[in-house]
Amino acid sequence: MVKKVYLIGMGPGNLEYLTLEAVDLIKRLPLFLI
Repeated sequence: MVKKVYLIGMGPGNLEYLTLEAVDLIKRLPLFLI
């Protein structure tokens, strides 16, 4: 949650970084579901 707020605070100029974070989160999601 904190990281999400931090990314939003960085502004819309870092969409690529935000996308990379989203992909990383999706990759880790199955680990939490197990």
